[in-house]
Order: sequence, then structure tokens, then C-alpha cells
Amino acid sequence: MSRGSLRLWLVLLAALTLVSGCASRQYAGHPAEVPGADQCQRVFSDWQRQVAETGSFDAQAVPVPGYPFLRVNRLLASFPLDTFSGLQRQEWLSRSHQLALNAWKYESAAMDGARGVMLERLRQCGERAVDTLKSDDERWHQMAALVDVPDSYNTPARVAGAYPLVAPVVRWRAGVVMTELLADFNRYRPAHPVRIYRPPESGQAQDPAELMARATSRSVLGIPSFRSEEARQLFTRYAPSWQVETAGASDQPGTPGRDPAGALQFRAEPVVFSQVAYTRFGGQVLPQLVYTLWFPRRPAESRFGIAAGELDGLVWRVTLGTDGQPLIYDSIHPCGCYHTWVLAPGGLRPKGGLSYWQEPLWIAGSAPATDGGLALQVSAGQHYLMGVSREPAEAGDRVTAYALEPYGRLRGRSFAGGRLFNSEGLIPGTERPERFLLWPTGVPSPGAMRQWGSHATAFVGTRHFDSPWLLERLFGYPE
Repeated sequence: MSRGSLRLWLVLLAALTLVSGCASRQYAGHPAEVPGADQCQRVFSDWQRQVAETGSFDAQAVPVPGYPFLRVNRLLASFPLDTFSGLQRQEWLSRSHQLALNAWKYESAAMDGARGVMLERLRQCGERAVDTLKSDDERWHQMAALVDVPDSYNTPARVAGAYPLVAPVVRWRAGVVMTELLADFNRYRPAHPVRIYRPPESGQAQDPAELMARATSRSVLGIPSFRSEEARQLFTRYAPSWQVETAGASDQPGTPGRDPAGALQFRAEPVVFSQVAYTRFGGQVLPQLVYTLWFPRRPAESRFGIAAGELDGLVWRVTLGTDGQPLIYDSIHPCGCYHTWVLAPGGLRPKGGLSYWQEPLWIAGSAPATDGGLALQVSAGQHYLMGVSREPAEAGDRVTAYALEPYGRLRGRSFAGGRLFNSEGLIPGTERPERFLLWPTGVPSPGAMRQWGSHATAFVGTRHFDSPWLLERLFGYPE
């Protein structure tokens, strides 16, 4: 090999190394800060080692470096911890520790669930460490300085891929695709039969404003804390109907999974996965009802179907105001792509003023007034959101009731015996050909399906679906 060729190969190897790496959510290499408890330090270290060796890390929340008994999401990381009162500190620690407990449970399940004794030791050691942090000001401030959730973008990839040159092209192409989609919003005419999936009956429901007031009063941090029955009432009240254009098996909803050999599996069934998320607006923490519908694949429309691949879906989010009424709706695919906003009557409106280096907001239109869930029109194959209405169109016997299941059912071991998400929050096997074109944007494996908390939604600039500041920065009340 000539010296010039060798130099070229070294440059390419360095670029690939940069592209493949991004900020990890996994356990950082810090010793556990558990004062006077060597045994607990060993418990945490042993757990981290086993999780790393088996590739079982659950990426939905991020461990605080040196404090593996605490995990944070973007909401918890957004609080000014240095200003907390004792009660606020206590609640924050309780919530952070609960995220760790949840993650350990799913990590244990991914490791065949054969570590129940160790889970109990983790719980005991974690509670002991949390109790210490409640009253130890010095350690609290040391911990607070380490709280962070890394963004979901790969900066070295942007450098290696000449992002400033690529971004204008990507921005133009995204504008073409989204403008065409939005032009058909509420005007789409299905070419195939439509199946309607209706939510479960809501039954007797309390006033949403009362539910909100009661839930918010339970938290000194102002985080609405719904009891299970209260959450169920809100989920069923605002659950959408899905009008799915059905051309074949690729348009039948269900549950994604993976078998022990690593192959993706899909169980066709009428089910939607739900969870409560949170955002900030106007000095308040507001709840968001998140509904995820999965499909087995996005079929290729041609030989050059760069967005085609295994698994697809649609995520529908309802942000509630302090009165329990919708403030705004938005939607993505589980890859973080096609982030589309639907305005609610009397709700938020875009502020405008985004720079050229920020991806535009894609506003599909306005939703009709309703005291419940909307009907969502979903196209065949691509599974685009093509319209919203107050009620679904009649479809004779093509109406099926769907079940609402907790999103957590997708974590840990799946129904097929293997683990759906990997340790970086991605779903291996769902990679799209478009990743070879879009890697300079810094989005890891563009087009691949991913876990909650890992959704980068903009190819130009940076934007995260679960950012608690997203609404505050982009929207306001109409004047």
C-alpha cells in the first residue's frame, strides 16, 4: 500500500471512529459515593459490572456519575437543585431513586430475572445512600453538580461530516417532504380499506381540572403526581381513535419484541402503549399523555426506499394545561422523525423567530374542539399522520377496540424472550438506509426506532422530544 493510500485509510478510520461514538447514558466509571458502606459500594460495583457484561443497561434514565442509586431524566435534571428546601430535596431524591429502582428491575429482567436477591441489596443500599444525601449538604451539592442528561447528538459526527455544508441541503429536503405531507393533512383520501381502532371505554370520570389540582398538590416540586386510577381516567379520556389505512400485514398494529437469538419479532394485536411525561410552561410543570402505536415494518415503496425497514409506529402526545384540557398536540414516529404539531382550540401558538440553523416547526393545522380523544388518520405503509377529526369515519365491522398497556412493558425482556432496546436506547435491526446519508447531522442511526428519552427530532440544530423546555421556547399563548 502506498503512503498516500495508507494516509487516506487512516483518515477514514478516524472519521468512522468519531461517527460511531456519542455521549453514553451508561454507568460512568466513578466509584459509588456511599459513605461508610464498603459493602454497598461492592454491591453497586458488582451490579454495574454484570449489567455491562450482559449488555443489559436500561437507557431510559441516566445514572448520576458516582451515584448509581440515582437516575435522572430531562425533567429532573432541569430543576435548580442548589436552591432546594429540605422537602424539595427529599422529593427529588425519592423520584430519582425510583427511576433507578425501575431501571434495575428491567435490567434484572433482561438478565433472565435471576438476580432477585441482588435487587433487594441494591434497594437497601440505595435507600441508605439517599437518606445520607437528604441531610448532608456538602454531598448534596457535590451530587447536584454532576446531574446531567447528555443530548442525543453526536458532535464528532457533525465535525467529520462537514455539518455546516450538509445542514442547508438537509433543511431543504426536509422542507420538501414535510410541506408535501402537510399539504395533504385533512385532505388525504385512502386508497385501501380503513380499520378503526377505538380506545377502551372511559367509564365514570372525574373533572380533569380537579384531577390536576389534586395531583399537583401532592408535590412540593409542582410535578402532578397521579394515582393509578387518576392516570387511567386521563389516559382513557384523551386516548385517540386510530383510522389506519390497511394495505397489508405491515399496517396491522401490535407489540414489538425480540427472541433470545436476537431476531426481531412482532405480535399483531390491537394494543397501544401509554405513559405520562412532563414539560414546563409558564412556571408550571404540566403532564403529557403519550400514546405509542407500533407496526411491524415500513415497506419499501421502490428499490430506493431509504426510510424502509423493520418496525415502525406513531407516537401521539397530548399536553394538558393546569385545567386538565389540551394545550397542544404533537406526534413523531418512534425514530424521532416527522415531528408534527397540531394546535388545540384556545391553546398554544408558535412564537416564530427560529434561526436558519434551527429546523422549522411543522404545524399541520388545528384540532377540532372536543372533551375527549381525537380520531387520527394514518396512511398505509409510511404510517404518516394525515389528519385529525372529532370522530372517526364509520367503517362497518372494521372497528376494533384496543387495549392500553404501560410503556414499561417494552423494557426488560420482551414477550419473545429477548430484549427489545439496546444499551444506547436503540432497537437493533431497525436501521434504515438513510443513515448513510444523514449521519453528518449527528443523529445516531437516523431512522432507527428508539426508546423513550432518546428521540432527537431535528436534523438541523438540536431538539429533543422529551425536553422540558421545548414548549416554553417554541410556543406561547395567543395575544
